[in-house]
Amino acid sequence: MASLDCVSGFVHDGEPFGKVLKANGIDYYVAGEDKSKTSCVIIATDILGFEFKNARLEADAYSEQLSVPCFVPDLFEGTGVPVSALGSPETRQAGMDKFVAANPFPKNIAIAKKFIKHLRSGFCWGGKICAVLSSQKSLDEDYPSLLRAIAAAHPSRLELPNDIENIDTPFCFILPENDGHLKAPEVQLIRDIVQSKNDCPVHHYPGVGHGFAVRGNKKSQVVMQAADDAFVQVVAHFKKYL
Repeated sequence: MASLDCVSGFVHDGEPFGKVLKANGIDYYVAGEDKSKTSCVIIATDILGFEFKNARLEADAYSEQLSVPCFVPDLFEGTGVPVSALGSPETRQAGMDKFVAANPFPKNIAIAKKFIKHLRSGFCWGGKICAVLSSQKSLDEDYPSLLRAIAAAHPSRLELPNDIENIDTPFCFILPENDGHLKAPEVQLIRDIVQSKNDCPVHHYPGVGHGFAVRGNKKSQVVMQAADDAFVQVVAHFKKYL
């Protein structure tokens, strides 16, 4: 289930350099230009949604490192939790409750499929969406193998073991030590399941919590070292398949 960890963290400095467009009725942020016409990265965000500045800054960074466009679709149809909710426990709880009520996973996944089919092709909530879409069967017979590689940072609400057993796409896991969504036994279960799969590394980061890879405290050396390494690992994973 979702927890207040999903509505916590820090807004990072910097200004995104991409633009907001619309495709198939879905608003999205895009960083970089599509020069190759064959590859891109899609970010399925946490519950703060595609308008959250940190998500857009992540897209900018991935686009620069991988030299491909990076898309951040609005999978929540404008119902992402606003940054103003990152305050008291009361505002965080209210924001999360409103979001959960408006965003059953089947709805989010249907929007993701629609966007992926239009283009080609997460974090937290988006990590679950990635896990479901990592099974090529989920994209329908008319769209085989559109997802060549996936990464998920601190995914939430995974249904174990099913969501992991169904993975058949190279999948990079970024998992923090202190995460109520995936505790040590669940992390070990993921390791056990993916060891027989093709290129599904599990990177585990001690001393950091849920959200560290995109909403972490940049004043914490431990958090930023973990976030920087997580970024490097995801870039390396994607470079093998783009």
